[in-house]
Amino acid sequence: MIGSQLKLGFSLACALIAALALPALAKDKGVPLETEQDQSALQTAESACAVRDFTLLLEAMAASDAVVRRYSAPEISVLVDGVVKPIAREEYRDFPLGMLEYSWISRASMLAWDRNPNAELEDLDVELNQSQSDWWRVDFAPVSDHGSASSGEAIGGHTTDGYLLFEPTADCWQLVEQNSDTP
Repeated sequence: MIGSQLKLGFSLACALIAALALPALAKDKGVPLETEQDQSALQTAESACAVRDFTLLLEAMAASDAVVRRYSAPEISVLVDGVVKPIAREEYRDFPLGMLEYSWISRASMLAWDRNPNAELEDLDVELNQSQSDWWRVDFAPVSDHGSASSGEAIGGHTTDGYLLFEPTADCWQLVEQNSDTP
């Protein structure tokens, strides 16, 4: 009798611990993890944060919207056509970067390729810049047929069509701004 009560108590304690742990695992406001790719990318992001590797975090964000949601500020300032619009993290859907076989591509072309492997991919030139206070700015622009960025303003010999801005947090970084204006 006591043994079965202990087993029941242990089972209930395990269920309670699991129920309490789930919200910590799903920090992205109740959005379920849809794929194994999301789970893998979230694990990669957590590892990147643990070792303070911004590039690895960015690669995980390029692979999964779940990572973008988790590592974004509650509100992201998005600048398009000269107008700043605050977008709630849960509604932000315009992360511009994708990655395929270790190459930066536009997220739109990555999603098109997922639907149709014959779709043309848009390669991106991506430049990472870190400030002394650990903020990161990620400049991006499409690559022309000649292997260089094709439009936007010159930055370090390259051109940019936009940028992402990340601020440091206590244990990682978070996306706070996206500028997709072209000059």
